[in-house]
Amino acid sequence: MSNPLTNEAIYRQNLASIIACLQRGCKDEQLLGVEFENILVKSGSFEPVTYSEPNGVLEVLRRLSAHYDSLLTEDGHVLGLASDTCEERVTLEPGAFVEYSSAPLQTVGQVEQAFRKFRKQLLPILDDLDLSLAELGYHPSARSRNMELIPKKRYLAMDRYLTMFGRFGSCMMRCAAALQVNIDYSSEADAVRKIRIATGLAPLLALLTDNSPIFEGRRTKQHMARTMVWANYDATRVTVVPGTFDDDFGFRRYAEYVYNMESIIVPNGADWRYSGEETFAEAYADTPMTNDDVMHALTMVFPDARLKGVLEIRPADALPLPYALAYVALIKGLFYSETSLTVLEEELAGLTENSVEQAKRLLVRDGFAADLSKLEGYGTASRTPREWLVHLFDLASCGLDDSESIYLQPLLGVAERGQTLAQAYSGFVPSVRKIPRIGILPRYSMDHTAMQVGLGYINAVLEAGGIPMIIPSTDDPTLIQALVDEYDGFIVPGGHDIDPINYRSRRSEDIGDLCPERDIMELVMVPMIVDADKPLLGICRGHQVLNVSLGGTMIHDINKAFPDKLEHMQEPPYDHREHEVVFVEGSKLGALMGAKRLRVNTLHHQAIDKVAPELRVAAWSEDGLIEAVEAPDKRFVYGVQWHPEFLWPKDYTHRRLFRRLVQESMKS
Repeated sequence: MSNPLTNEAIYRQNLASIIACLQRGCKDEQLLGVEFENILVKSGSFEPVTYSEPNGVLEVLRRLSAHYDSLLTEDGHVLGLASDTCEERVTLEPGAFVEYSSAPLQTVGQVEQAFRKFRKQLLPILDDLDLSLAELGYHPSARSRNMELIPKKRYLAMDRYLTMFGRFGSCMMRCAAALQVNIDYSSEADAVRKIRIATGLAPLLALLTDNSPIFEGRRTKQHMARTMVWANYDATRVTVVPGTFDDDFGFRRYAEYVYNMESIIVPNGADWRYSGEETFAEAYADTPMTNDDVMHALTMVFPDARLKGVLEIRPADALPLPYALAYVALIKGLFYSETSLTVLEEELAGLTENSVEQAKRLLVRDGFAADLSKLEGYGTASRTPREWLVHLFDLASCGLDDSESIYLQPLLGVAERGQTLAQAYSGFVPSVRKIPRIGILPRYSMDHTAMQVGLGYINAVLEAGGIPMIIPSTDDPTLIQALVDEYDGFIVPGGHDIDPINYRSRRSEDIGDLCPERDIMELVMVPMIVDADKPLLGICRGHQVLNVSLGGTMIHDINKAFPDKLEHMQEPPYDHREHEVVFVEGSKLGALMGAKRLRVNTLHHQAIDKVAPELRVAAWSEDGLIEAVEAPDKRFVYGVQWHPEFLWPKDYTHRRLFRRLVQESMKS
């Protein structure tokens, strides 16, 4: 039966549902909710700890579960813990950071008690697993594109979208850690007042809590690395909420902002549907939103001040506990004091969306030396950033009693010195992290006068965080071994047929163009790479070379041998998917790609016949040809008959293949 409501009526109904959710948040309580993300590292080395590795984050959750009532799971994966008696939760951020969320509490002292209790549960587990906390706002050793995501569909979908459209999407998703304080609002007017003040103060609060001395494995030369990441990864989603400083701003304007935002992912029954650039208004054009749908939509926008039944204040880096408690006290003293709110409302009058964004840029570039005096809303008192922050502490201390104002001291010292924790950091400083070099074997031009490598291979490696290197051609085994030793990972691309003499078969009229120079080098080099257990990805001819070099054989021509097979030589465009491949159950490649079936392109007239002893079939085409092989005893040795170098720009699954190649190459 068709929905009796028109699209316009559903639009109004869904907008009303979002507004109603915001209205239900109005309450006279003045509680504090705190969400604290904790980066786990391996003791001593500060190397990343993944979700799935032995004695990794999953094991930490398993042991912590003794202190909680419920497991939070998705598709059988444990992704968090919850208490049945209060709102206390432990969840995982995308890069497997452990987030502790307190129940709403009244005092900073209660927040301290809750966090110390959690630390008392967590730290012995970490000690036993030889892990540590890195109390920083950005991972101290990892490069984001080489960090494993936890198996949560929402995060996988967000990663697919943000890494396609955002410059720093993978950085935000995987390596940034935050401290968030949630406060109550009593009415729509109170919410508007507080969101404006929080938005205006966000650049200064980000400077105050700058605790990111290391960015992408190197000591950072600028300020507020986490703010810089947020500001550059998805402009429509993280900037000041449009209209925040307009006279008519309120719940309706905020709801319209959320409802017309790109949705990325929406619930689909018990599962999720990737919706990409489709807005929530488009995704729900024919469907009334449930309360769960509304809450999901409210969590898919990321401004520094966000409404979600509470006001979430989000610009702070994760901090060491005394500084974190100082920040909680500062927020309470500013936002739960009528005097503080009145003073700030007057002092920040004249703020614009542009002046807030400009303040961020100046503070990222210049830190405490930034000049904000010419920006609307910041310049009336002609204060330096240091003077602004000291002033905020003066206001907050007046809004707190003596038992809570004492908590302000650690961060007050940061403000008075005009030196952030990131600047003063003297802890672990990583050596310059090696960026893996991926050797790409070249193909020869048809007249054998030039060597060339397709841009698809080069750009895929660059996107994955590696350095693509074109390997020179040689038939000298000593030089070939030196090249194997020199590079961290390898790609063997498509190209000419392999001379059948190399797999003890006679040449036939079905053989295409040959390239003896490639045969000589690749059939020697590939076994050396496999023996060295260095990552190798063979594509089309490279897939076939992998098989032949280890003792397998080939079908000379598919159409001649099997006239009833599909056409495997497609015409351009080569990013068009022509047929489906099915991964063998239990294959490493299927697990890596996160798929059981996959539509692929196809550009070959030969196929593997007998599989080499060291390899096994990883995928079949729908017409029964071997489409992928793998070396089960090696870290990363795969051959695929299709051409992922044409597919990855628009296909997250194939981007994941190149990223894993680079990740594994970092270990070489």
